[in-house]
Amino acid sequence: MAAFHRPALARLAGESLPVAPTWVSDGAYGIKLYRANVLPRLCRPRHRPTHLPVQLIVATRDPFVGRGFVRDVAPWVEKLRVDEIEAGHWAVMTHAPTVAARCREHFKANAGYAA
Repeated sequence: MAAFHRPALARLAGESLPVAPTWVSDGAYGIKLYRANVLPRLCRPRHRPTHLPVQLIVATRDPFVGRGFVRDVAPWVEKLRVDEIEAGHWAVMTHAPTVAARCREHFKANAGYAA
């Protein structure tokens, strides 16, 4: 992944990207993980329901991972919570306090849950 991709990704995501010295190698490794794990599961999902509470935080302005990825989760999950936040792809970094608050709410709401 060449450094010139950074501005293109930033434009697609609609926000500034955090840059680290390992950005290029991190991105290349991330793409390998994605190809090895995500794509095969999207093409051939295995039936693996969960009985634990699940929270999905959807960044509504994410051009890469949007609402479409979560709409078919309900049959797989007994107790599902979907929270939307007004953010882009890098929401964990650009909206960290909001993401953390939503996670805390979920943890508190399910503190006594026993599987």
